[in-house]
Amino acid sequence: MASDPELSAFVKDALARGIPRAQIKEALLSAGWMEKQACKALTSYAELEFPIPVPKPKANGSAREFFLYAVLLVSLSFTAYYLGDLIFQLINLAYPATSTTGFFPQNPTDEIRWSVASLIVAFSVYLVVCLLSARDIKKDASKRASKYRYLLVYTILFITVIIGMSDLTILLYHFLRGEVGMPFFLKVLTVGIITAAIFGYYLFDLRGAEAGLHEKENG
Repeated sequence: MASDPELSAFVKDALARGIPRAQIKEALLSAGWMEKQACKALTSYAELEFPIPVPKPKANGSAREFFLYAVLLVSLSFTAYYLGDLIFQLINLAYPATSTTGFFPQNPTDEIRWSVASLIVAFSVYLVVCLLSARDIKKDASKRASKYRYLLVYTILFITVIIGMSDLTILLYHFLRGEVGMPFFLKVLTVGIITAAIFGYYLFDLRGAEAGLHEKENG
């Protein structure tokens, strides 16, 4: 959410006059501003004993952040895909009459080996990038509000919503045709669980970041 120049100027002037932050926030809410906008405008100035309001540095993001979050998105996508593929192959083994050759012209055992190997590599990269990102945020809390971080989270949420809708559409379509067997249902369920888990995790992370912003302002 971009900062409104008029709002920022008002907050700066009010702080310079010595008006308490709680009263400034109450006035903004009464005027119709959203709480998120009011909190963001207030937290953009440091709480310091100084004659005039001191602005905080803006978390605009860096090339390193872009690289880390891009790698995180790709590694998460690979992890989710190969986890699903591994479960698909296990279902094929449990129901051999419905097995298919898959992307590679190999037997299910070979595909399982490929999925396991890919899953180990992708998930390892994902964990490493998550640790690096967490370390950066621990050193500089403002990076939690990085535009690249928000872009990553909302991209993941958008993709999972699209996949979830597609998954439900496919299930409903085959249900109406009377073609929902156990193998098919288990595969649709697999996609649904993986998608819901990723969506839930990053939605919780997003809500946590916004709650932290509000607590910091109200505290």
